Amino acid sequence: SGKEKPLAEFNMFKGGALKTSLGDAGMWAEGLTPMFILGKIGSKLYYGLNDEYTVYLADMEGKVLGSFSITGRAKTSVSEKEKIDFIARAAQGQAPEDMIRTLAKQLPNDETYFSRIEEHLGLIYLFVSKFFLGNTQAIDIFSPGGNYLYKKIIKVEPGYKLGCMPVIDKSYVYLALEDQDGEITLNKYEITLPKD
Repeated sequence: SGKEKPLAEFNMFKGGALKTSLGDAGMWAEGLTPMFILGKIGSKLYYGLNDEYTVYLADMEGKVLGSFSITGRAKTSVSEKEKIDFIARAAQGQAPEDMIRTLAKQLPNDETYFSRIEEHLGLIYLFVSKFFLGNTQAIDIFSPGGNYLYKKIIKVEPGYKLGCMPVIDKSYVYLALEDQDGEITLNKYEITLPKD
């Protein structure tokens, strides 16, 4: 339309960057670095910064209609060693150890709360953030009005871990599973989703 209209204001996480002889270096980590998460459900927008457990809903013109949250849920802490190991793997031997340690200190010490917002059979699904994908994915489920109902968990069989977040489509869930040898396969499972 050529018109600019602010919908919401948030203070974003700024981890900073390092000036090195190899150039600038910065680090972002899914499940750890706070992010703005946006989902569209029907004719409404659902959004929020995922380092706070508050989700706002707005109409398609940006008018805020309300919010919902979970209060009192403790964050999952991440050790300095886990952050260093993550950066070292990402750098693939291309960064000196002191740079890796400095970048690790810039990352938050706690996982964020959620990483994706979806709707299935009229219910709102918030996928719980994971810094390291293991063999489970937790999902917080809310009513259309934002009342917290319960948590469901997708769990894969022993010897496998999730290669990425699950994708739900109607009566199926698609999972990229990684075995102990690092081989990844795409798997499709029939599921029954909760209706209320």
